[in-house]
Amino acid sequence: MLDLFEKSLLFSLGAASLTKNKVEDLFGDLVKQAKLSPEEGRKVMDNILDQGKKANEELTERIEEVIKTRGHSLLPCNATIKQLQAKIDNLEERLAKIENPGS
Repeated sequence: MLDLFEKSLLFSLGAASLTKNKVEDLFGDLVKQAKLSPEEGRKVMDNILDQGKKANEELTERIEEVIKTRGHSLLPCNATIKQLQAKIDNLEERLAKIENPGS
């Protein structure tokens, strides 16, 4: 029963996004409603917080890996931005000359 309760809470709460305070508040109510002992409630809460922390760490690792392996293709580097800005400046100058040939 405790395992089923734990799994359903993990699914419905989105453990990775809950803060510790929110989980503690929620579990205070759930312990009363589900008639769990404080020890059982603490065990479930700690498990959910641990899984949320692990999920957050895994996501961070994946993001860092993507940035390391494909970061340059996903995000323009400073040199690329400077080159693009130079091209824009050049085009703006040329456009200004076309629009105002006497200037």
